[in-house]
Amino acid sequence: MDAKIIQQLKQQGNCFIKLPNDIHQSIVAIQATAFDYFHQPDDIKKQMPFADGNGYINHADSTVHNVQRYIFRGKKPATTFEHCQDKMKTVRRYYFEHIFTPLIKNIFKDVGITEAAESVLDDADYTLSLVYYPACNSDNLGLTPHKDSATLTALWAQQPGFEAKIEGQWQPITIDPGYIAVQVGKSLEIMTNGAYKALEHRVMLESETERLSMASFFTQQFDKPLVNYVTDKVIHGDYRKFLSGDVKKTHETKDAPA
Repeated sequence: MDAKIIQQLKQQGNCFIKLPNDIHQSIVAIQATAFDYFHQPDDIKKQMPFADGNGYINHADSTVHNVQRYIFRGKKPATTFEHCQDKMKTVRRYYFEHIFTPLIKNIFKDVGITEAAESVLDDADYTLSLVYYPACNSDNLGLTPHKDSATLTALWAQQPGFEAKIEGQWQPITIDPGYIAVQVGKSLEIMTNGAYKALEHRVMLESETERLSMASFFTQQFDKPLVNYVTDKVIHGDYRKFLSGDVKKTHETKDAPA
């Protein structure tokens, strides 16, 4: 992993990483299928509600806009995604092996907590989260300002709207074709004693334009405690409860994940 990428994450809370062409093309194919999925009537999407880490979530009650998600953790997907589930599994695994693993090892080495990296990577959780923003009648706030609860987030998005708070000002973040943006989450900020700071961000929508992005959230194993590895202090004894509580504060939903 390029040292410049690690320094960008440390200084800015995000960085950009180029994907191999085959992975990028797989993501493009997944995006096309995702549009087909989200264009279906709600009663069809709700046939596979969020349960056991997979399925459909509607954020309509909690965000300014009607944000919807489909979360995939490698299990049997909704019918619409069955023909591209191998691509979804490949992309998900690529992120873990070639993005999250080297980043965690290098970040922890940079902070002087190298030995803790294996604990975080062992039996870790990593998702694909397809996020859909339907067209609206006017420019609107699609996703409220927040910092991700996860350790790291890899974001693929080809449409404008993603913004980050940099030096106190909201600035648009452009992700070039073939690249992903990786950003620091609250968990990593805690683990590194603040050496790496979570990036506050939001999504702004253009009028009458639907938008779709794909995020992969990396977290440690749920049943482990959340630890500040610099001080060896346990910050939360139950990581699952930390995540669940923090996510619900940020995005309370009709079908909130537990």
